[in-house]
Amino acid sequence: MSIVYKVPQNNLPRLKTHWRLDMLAGAWVFMFSLSMSLALAAAAGFPIFAGCIAAIVGGLLVNVLSSSPLAVKASGLSTIPILLLAVDNLSYYPQTGIQYTLAVIVLAGVFQVILGILRVGSWQSVVPDAVIFGVITAAAIHIFAHQVHTLVGASPQNHQAFWLLLEIPNSLWNLQPAVALVGGISLFILFAPSLFRTRWDNSVPFQFIILLIGVAMGFYVGLPELSDKKYLLNPPHDYWQIFTFPDFTKLITWQSINYALFIALMGMLESLLNNKTIEVLDIYRRKSLPNQEVILLGLGNIVSGLLGGMPMIITLATSSLNVNSHAKTRWGAIFGSFFMLLSIVLFWNFFQYIPLATLAALLIYTTYRLNSLQLFRSIREIGIDQFIIFILTIVISLIFGWLAGLVGGIITTFMGYVFLGSPLKSIFRTHVEVNKRSKNRLKIDICDSALASNYFSLQKYLRNIAPNERVIIDLAKTKVVDHNFLEQIYYFAHTNDLNDGRIELQGLKNHIAISSHPLATLRLDKNPQNQNRRLTIDLDERQIDLQAVAAVNNAKFESNLTYDGIVLQGFAFTFGYEVRYRENKFMKFYNSNMLEFSDVFLTRGIRMSEMSYKMSVLLITVLELPIPDFTLTKEDLMDKFFQSLGYEDIDFEAYPSFSETYLLQGENPTKIRTMFTAELLEHIQHHPFYCLEAKNNRLLLYQSKSLMDKVDLEDAIAFVEQFLDIVYEEKLKLG
Repeated sequence: MSIVYKVPQNNLPRLKTHWRLDMLAGAWVFMFSLSMSLALAAAAGFPIFAGCIAAIVGGLLVNVLSSSPLAVKASGLSTIPILLLAVDNLSYYPQTGIQYTLAVIVLAGVFQVILGILRVGSWQSVVPDAVIFGVITAAAIHIFAHQVHTLVGASPQNHQAFWLLLEIPNSLWNLQPAVALVGGISLFILFAPSLFRTRWDNSVPFQFIILLIGVAMGFYVGLPELSDKKYLLNPPHDYWQIFTFPDFTKLITWQSINYALFIALMGMLESLLNNKTIEVLDIYRRKSLPNQEVILLGLGNIVSGLLGGMPMIITLATSSLNVNSHAKTRWGAIFGSFFMLLSIVLFWNFFQYIPLATLAALLIYTTYRLNSLQLFRSIREIGIDQFIIFILTIVISLIFGWLAGLVGGIITTFMGYVFLGSPLKSIFRTHVEVNKRSKNRLKIDICDSALASNYFSLQKYLRNIAPNERVIIDLAKTKVVDHNFLEQIYYFAHTNDLNDGRIELQGLKNHIAISSHPLATLRLDKNPQNQNRRLTIDLDERQIDLQAVAAVNNAKFESNLTYDGIVLQGFAFTFGYEVRYRENKFMKFYNSNMLEFSDVFLTRGIRMSEMSYKMSVLLITVLELPIPDFTLTKEDLMDKFFQSLGYEDIDFEAYPSFSETYLLQGENPTKIRTMFTAELLEHIQHHPFYCLEAKNNRLLLYQSKSLMDKVDLEDAIAFVEQFLDIVYEEKLKLG
């Protein structure tokens, strides 16, 4: 197993160059974040602008100083149940309960600042992802159970998750028809793409559109005409009433400290986990400082709590939208917060007409999307060990509380290590032997066990490796190799520029994987009769066809997975995704050019795994001919919109059909026009459509976001070879 990284050197983007894209991304972030901020504040029993305050502070204060430019800070789902319980339990009166809870948020911010100063952010790897996902999913179940009542116009009598679920039949029986109609239609529109097996355009924040539809439906059924207007948002009468100030008189109690600890720990863990996903999606591979992020998060929560805002985290959904909207710098999030502040000032009266049922539908949809059955399946595919940790964390959280769930999940993880054969002494520290084999070759032997909880034993050596160095990590002496340990190795290699260096994992031939997942937990096979067995790989029908194409091209077909997807990460087709691994590869030479075919797996992380997919690509390394960087894709309506912002398409007057069908872009239009001769344009038009990208003298071809079959691949290879012939012939003519 090897992880190879050869990364193009990109100049970091600047606002001066990309301000239009950042402003557009900020508008998209604003529309999504406004909808979710209002929904989360209503769900937590807070004043309606409490979520907006958190988002504004996160963008205009925290993001200005943040080392993670694309990560958006705003209120998140996982803290809603604890806020709801805090408001109820800290005082009999809701207004006083809110003030006491704001003091808890300030204390949570202080805890996070302390955790950041103590560099606890670097220890996030100790907590397995399955535990964090378990607590988040438990919170999602709680939110779902609570919002079903709001969706139909009912008010639950108890805010504990178990009782909320039991009360659902009664609320459905006694629903308010007008409210249920608004909520039901909103929910149907949100789930329509799933029902009809399609998907919303990820670049459009349709949550904001649903908000507008909800307001229109509210007027249609007469919600604003009700005397108490209890089914609509209730904004304050003037701007200064937006702010609610904390009451610290009940802060030094075990109950308040317990709530603050959970908000601090869960906010830190979820933020760092989400931030890792966003870093992987960043095509510039900017790496943040985790402890600095925790300190800034704490400072943001202190300010937010003092002003009457909710606690903030690095949100996955909003940050992914920021990336997907082509934000390049931190100004995407800053613009989003500024637009939110402006909207509150300019459209004050609009907020009083927003139905609570529409906001409930938004939360139900969002919790489902981030915690769907696909999440359960994805964790189960990793291995039964991770699935057990995940399920037990959910159960403990729902029965005994969120902090107990977090601690219980970690303890369950450690017990699993021991059950698989890991010595107790190696849970937090393992023996590491380092040997310098040559100038650019380093061998690291890990003894006992390789676990997420003892990853620090290896991390200090990885931090000191030089670029271009080949690092061999030998795991032959380990009894257990944890899934989260393998994830940490992959993440390190992905986010650190090793140039032509590589990290290789060796010594795993005597280990048995818990599942077929490429990064499944491994345990040492103690049966000597099995240790010399040969692994046989059965090819499926498609792989047999691809193997035949490879044979015709005198190439060796390799079906196994390799973790070298980073060689493709700089290309535009990966934008907003991580190339997780490649498989079904073969390589051939055409003249002096290397052609490499592979299937790649692109993902947005396990919580957004329904958006992951596989596709085939053909990578051509052009050795002798300089090719300008460009992208050639089909032109759609959104592309025309971007062109109206000044991002021009390179058109050819003599070929109007080509110019209308294809979107050709690049930073050097003169060189691109010189390369795309009449013969080359004719060649492209008279073949099946292919997307083409050139970057750093490497050419990439793919046919939409799908897998190629045998015929598709043969046609693609023939197309590329003719493409190169035309380009070379033109070069010879020009001398």
